Amino acid sequence: MFNFMKSGVDMNPVDSKIIPDMYKKKRIRVFASLFIGYIGYYIVRSTFKIAVPYLIENYHFTKADTGLIMGVLAVSYGISKLLMGLLSDKCNPRFYISMGLLFSALVNALFGFTHNIMVMASLMIPMGIFQGMGAPAAQKSLKFWWSKRERGFYYSAWSTSHNIGSAVAVAVSFLAFLLFQNATFLVSSIFILPSIFSLILAVIVFCLGQDRPTTFGLPAIDVYKNDPELVNDGKDDSQLRFGQIFVRYILKNRLLIFLALANACIYIARYGILDWIPTYLWEEKNFSKEEAILFFSLFEIFAIPGTMIMGILSDKLFKGLRAPLPFFASLLLIIPIFVYQSSTNHFVIAAALVILANCVYIPQMMVGLIAVEVTPNCAGGAASGITGICGYILGEVIASIFVGQIAENFGWKASFIVIGAASIFAAFFFLLVALLEIKTKRQKINRKRRIVV
Repeated sequence: MFNFMKSGVDMNPVDSKIIPDMYKKKRIRVFASLFIGYIGYYIVRSTFKIAVPYLIENYHFTKADTGLIMGVLAVSYGISKLLMGLLSDKCNPRFYISMGLLFSALVNALFGFTHNIMVMASLMIPMGIFQGMGAPAAQKSLKFWWSKRERGFYYSAWSTSHNIGSAVAVAVSFLAFLLFQNATFLVSSIFILPSIFSLILAVIVFCLGQDRPTTFGLPAIDVYKNDPELVNDGKDDSQLRFGQIFVRYILKNRLLIFLALANACIYIARYGILDWIPTYLWEEKNFSKEEAILFFSLFEIFAIPGTMIMGILSDKLFKGLRAPLPFFASLLLIIPIFVYQSSTNHFVIAAALVILANCVYIPQMMVGLIAVEVTPNCAGGAASGITGICGYILGEVIASIFVGQIAENFGWKASFIVIGAASIFAAFFFLLVALLEIKTKRQKINRKRRIVV
């Protein structure tokens, strides 16, 4: 590991009088860096999906071709999220997140200089590797700077950055269309302009980002807020090797395994719908390419209020229990899927997409939050990684490659049956997670009572 990327050493405690002011100022910087940074990550990651109708029309790509390319990204990103998640547990998020975004943007720009299928598929490998440096480090940083009873709100607020990032990618693609609609390099500009924008955001992240609180002499957040974590066995695991962390806190954690399987299922639904919105509406519902891309942004933007509200409810109403909300959302997913597939009315399709977005993004947001909360600080990035590898390799690969293949050979209706089945399995696994989460919380309460007695 490059020494400059390592997390700093803990400093001597600062004067207690300045702790509240230091925490306030640094938390503003931390949240801004994480939010802006992940907007940049998603601008880059959404570009190819937006470009698909233009690739099909201008370069005669098939749905199977574009599905293959997106599938390569899913595999490389899934593997990277695990490996880079393990690495992020030892790194300073300021350097780690900004470097990942910098290289992601540079790779994305290269797509603008080719229309060869195999070259594009090959470029998705480094793209996935660098993209894996974003979410695990950000989720770990959120755990370090916000305590459990307030984390649901801040985590849900941060998670909306990817919705905003996808919407910004749409806006930038429209700018490219307006500027270069009659030019031969229209498709190239759809990749290059978002890359330039994300490079600027990478610099901002580097300037704003912060390391752990204790590296500034601040107390750990659970001590400062007097809000103990769900998992905190009092051991000092900071010197454990990657393999030891992975076996002790990942492979032996049943709740985390069920959570990873739930994530895989919800990702089939998420990307089975999201990846194909522009193509499906353009081919099946007689939308123009520009209208289809606009509806793609609806899926992202209108998920923001619901995601925020559910984060607050998990803090206030469910008292830190996270799994019940994604369980109910996964069950409800079947209804808007049917409406989206069967309707031809543009307004009804828009309404179905709004409901779909909330039913998909509420579970997706909660998965990352649950993962970091059911593991100690030394394994937060690894926990995010294992749920990510299941989500992207088991989930998005099916959604990107096989949904495209099913749609190509058996029609879109068959692909929606697969997506609906995935949402039912997601609800089942979230139910198992909820039961284990309740059991863990009860055990913690009983331990406290024994200590008091």
